Amino acid sequence: MDILGLCVYAFAVAVAYESWWLFRSPLKGIPGPFMAKLTNIWRLFFVTRKQFHRVLMDMHKQYGSVVRIGPNVLSLSDPQWIRIVYSTRGDFEKVGSQYNDSRIVRTSSLMPVAERTLLRERRQDGRPNN
Repeated sequence: MDILGLCVYAFAVAVAYESWWLFRSPLKGIPGPFMAKLTNIWRLFFVTRKQFHRVLMDMHKQYGSVVRIGPNVLSLSDPQWIRIVYSTRGDFEKVGSQYNDSRIVRTSSLMPVAERTLLRERRQDGRPNN
């Protein structure tokens, strides 16, 4: 396989993956620009030109208080939504590397624990969260 064939194959795999993710994403129902569903690069364009704050305000006027601005990123303009999404008791599970700071602090604390069952067990056993 030559280099051109390899590049075409890699591009086809990337398009197939993005297409699959586009229809399977849990955020697929959140309104926002089409490119925000696929990549964060569109946002970089406006951030580097120091225009993103204006674009974001216009998007909230167009789409409402919850706007998808990246494949896994939402912008919330209503304090009620902020309370719902960032609540530790809400329906939105906190998963991902941003909640796992065990590489910095060698003990587990409340914030890195994403699994509700583990939190529930700790509370029932009377053990502290750290």
